[in-house]
Amino acid sequence: MTTGYSEREMDLHDKLLQRGCSLIEGRILLDGSSPQGKPWWITRKKLRDAISCFEQVLAINPQNWSSIYMLGKIHQRLGDQKEALKWFSRACEINPDQPDVAREAALSAIDTGDGKTAVRYCEAALSAIDTGDGKTAVRYCEAAIRMSPDDFGLILNLALAHLIAGDLTQAQACAEDAVRKAPNDKISKRVRAIINEVADGKRRPPKTGLEIR
Repeated sequence: MTTGYSEREMDLHDKLLQRGCSLIEGRILLDGSSPQGKPWWITRKKLRDAISCFEQVLAINPQNWSSIYMLGKIHQRLGDQKEALKWFSRACEINPDQPDVAREAALSAIDTGDGKTAVRYCEAALSAIDTGDGKTAVRYCEAAIRMSPDDFGLILNLALAHLIAGDLTQAQACAEDAVRKAPNDKISKRVRAIINEVADGKRRPPKTGLEIR
């Protein structure tokens, strides 16, 4: 926790945080998804109580990232995607290198129809490709494509993401799709050629996107 608080404030801060986490346990999944179905009234009550706890934490320490992220997940579970997006966006501002939050923000933006915001968060896929985190890149790209299924550039990014993740079958399929959608695009053809070379054993599989830039 950030320094500069009294011992009493720190103690209250920690107790509220622990209580909030206890209230959402089993009611919120933090592995990139939320439980399906509408929450029952008892679950809604527990989640509203957790919201109060986390908001009190933030009144003491406005930079408490975990509380901000939890508030996003709670509102997502309650079906309020606009409020969820607000908290996920704030969490991204504090910790922009956390891929799960960027993904959640993108999905909430898609659910609310906020295309520009969704694109901004989905652009993090390129950073994930460059660092070799293929699985994260695939998630980002798929979220972007759901929003804009005919964008050959997004499909090409997904091909690269699958390549970095080691799924050559999906990489080839996406590259072919990108070329079909933009037959005159030189970059799409180059990426397709690279993926085919890897599949044929003529090229070493790249560990990061930077190796093929």
